[in-house]
Amino acid sequence: MMGFLFKIAALGLLLLLVSACFRKKAGAGNLQEWLELHYPGRFRVLSTESDDAIRQMTFQTKKSIVAETADPLVQAQIKWDKRQAEFGLSTASIEAAFAEAQRARSDAAEWNRALRELGLKHYALGLRDRNASVLLFDRNTPDLSRESLELLEKGLDRLPAADSYEQEILLMDTTAGPVEDGAILPLSYFLEGNGQYRKQVLYSLVIPPGRSIAQALLPENWQFNTRSDRFMAAYRQAYAAMESWAQEHVREPYRLLDLSESGEIGRQPLRYRFEFAFVSPEREEAADEALEPDGYFLVDYDLEGNTVLQINLKRK
Repeated sequence: MMGFLFKIAALGLLLLLVSACFRKKAGAGNLQEWLELHYPGRFRVLSTESDDAIRQMTFQTKKSIVAETADPLVQAQIKWDKRQAEFGLSTASIEAAFAEAQRARSDAAEWNRALRELGLKHYALGLRDRNASVLLFDRNTPDLSRESLELLEKGLDRLPAADSYEQEILLMDTTAGPVEDGAILPLSYFLEGNGQYRKQVLYSLVIPPGRSIAQALLPENWQFNTRSDRFMAAYRQAYAAMESWAQEHVREPYRLLDLSESGEIGRQPLRYRFEFAFVSPEREEAADEALEPDGYFLVDYDLEGNTVLQINLKRK
């Protein structure tokens, strides 16, 4: 009888252990649940996506934007792996990530106060991953006035621990928004998934730590964003103008290739040359691999005036 009762007790204990294991696994089925187990109520997962699934050769590696519940501007990107125990995370790594995020949040608030005191208008800012960005929403071109340059230089000098940040100035499409004037932008605003943000940047200028701000602000150091909505609109207009011109000026048959290039040919005003490749239909039909173009349609475009300047044909 005692042996039978012992077996019943042992079976009951085994069932309790199995049940506990299942509860633990169910309680950590994703990052939000893992965070709740270790930090009840402290964090909120804002978004999750696969972390470079092609290179990693798996969809099990993830990256998530996580925010502090008490202050949603304190954000960190957490990478985790569904295949690993505890998702490959530790409380130490989470604490380190959010210590950095809280430092950036504090520096951003201090910098924002300094910019307001200087009188900067129509701007927003963000600090993340040792990168400090100020976004300007009232300028379309980098030919800034001396007054504006001096204000920016003073503003960048006021950045807390400036030597530890790579500084970036972004000129935004003036129709971009909605962004509140003087807003502190979170990490999630700047990440690769935010395509709309990247389409709204017109020009960017990066100032590495320790570099002279006055020298860096020279007009030739600004980079135009060829992923912007403005550039893509110019591309479409150049393509349409090229097709119309070719119908009138090119007699022999041709086929446009899915190949185009562009390059800057002038800065004041800003001008680009678009090159649209073409090939003869006979060569295209006979080819069993990628073709070298027979030539290009060249379209010179003024992005500031939104006009086509000239169109030419270049044969190889």
